[in-house]
Amino acid sequence: MKYIYWAISGIINYVLGIAFVVPSGFMYISVLYALEEVFGWVIDPTLEPNFLVGALVFTFMTSLIYFPILILTNVFLYKRLLTKKYKYYLFIIFFLGFGFVSFIYYKVHIF
Repeated sequence: MKYIYWAISGIINYVLGIAFVVPSGFMYISVLYALEEVFGWVIDPTLEPNFLVGALVFTFMTSLIYFPILILTNVFLYKRLLTKKYKYYLFIIFFLGFGFVSFIYYKVHIF
């Protein structure tokens, strides 16, 4: 039964790593707009003016949905696995990073 929870945890964290592209993309856009608004730098001339508020709202909304799902599912699975905390953290970081990098690789090199 313990191996089933390891497999479920790996799959869920891989999918959540892929889903992390959305909040991280909105965070990146928010930082670009904030730098442009605060310092007056022209980082990207194609950025729409006055879009900072919308980007921050989208970042906040996606983070409110994404991070509780990530935290609560991993706490639930950690309690079922009865393993050492550092092993489970390494496992989570590996699969989240693998999902994120594989999605970015897919988008950059395939399309």
